[in-house]
Amino acid sequence: MQKMTTSDVNVNALNFYRRNLLQRAKALIVHDMWADVKPLPKGSGTYQTFMRVGNLANAPQLAEGVPPSGKKASVNEFRCSLVQFGDFLTFTDKLKMTAPDARLVEFTDLLGDQAGETLDIFHRDQMQAGTQVRYAGDVADRSSVTTAPSKADCQAISRILDGNKTKLIKRQMNAGTGIGTEPVAAAYIGLTHTDCRQDWEDLAGFVPVHKYSTSKGVLEGEIGFYPPMRARIIATTQAKVVRGVGAALGVTGLVSEGAANIDVYCTIFFGAHFYGSMPLQKGGVDNIVKQLGNAGFDPLNQFGTSGWKAFTGGTILNDNFGVRYEHGATDL
Repeated sequence: MQKMTTSDVNVNALNFYRRNLLQRAKALIVHDMWADVKPLPKGSGTYQTFMRVGNLANAPQLAEGVPPSGKKASVNEFRCSLVQFGDFLTFTDKLKMTAPDARLVEFTDLLGDQAGETLDIFHRDQMQAGTQVRYAGDVADRSSVTTAPSKADCQAISRILDGNKTKLIKRQMNAGTGIGTEPVAAAYIGLTHTDCRQDWEDLAGFVPVHKYSTSKGVLEGEIGFYPPMRARIIATTQAKVVRGVGAALGVTGLVSEGAANIDVYCTIFFGAHFYGSMPLQKGGVDNIVKQLGNAGFDPLNQFGTSGWKAFTGGTILNDNFGVRYEHGATDL
């Protein structure tokens, strides 16, 4: 089989395609932006362990000249496994000859969007697997949900997080190609679906982003701040929706896409150290371009491919630091 060389594709062009794909992918991965990041070094296997040390009980009052008995720290370990995703597009010789550069850039954009959305859904599903859940209106289960977000529910969620000594988020992963972090205003984070934006904005006391004293530090997708639970609300189409599983539609006025029961939206609220992300060190999203004749059996050099692959891993580190809020959305 023929081997691709740097003469097949200009090195600078390849670097441009890879940077473009990575930047587009990273911009779409919102669910792990506030994770504790522990990259897996290459050559270190397919998993690694996150460690969490539990809080200590209050110290005892000391008796004169008598040392205390001391404490033993409780250590919990969480095994995080590496998984791989990837896909590619095919381009023909005719397409490359008629519009080579523009098409490859366009393909890179499409693949970058796909990569970002794929990895984001993976992290979303890991985060949604927590056991702490609040059903809107404090009903018993998902099938009984009949209401949109409310102040009472948010206050109850805040009380749970506060009671579990959850720390506010103060840092997030940057949106660049590295794994560095940057400071943000302290708050809990709420990741909700864009369908629910109007319901959040209608809550009494909700502060939309355009009323912030400054736009500095506003997060991508941030729609506002809700003081009753000290939460910054981020809206994304990637948030989880379970269609047609709530209560019977009836006269509730909530969204239901072609079903007799309402759609249930799963907003996740969490604080610091709730979730851990494990990218492969120096092995993030990679763009692979195979020129005509290099993409497999292609005796007449009639097609090539442009694709991506990525390794990632993620796990909940402390189930007490996150609450899944299941609710409806007003049908506007």
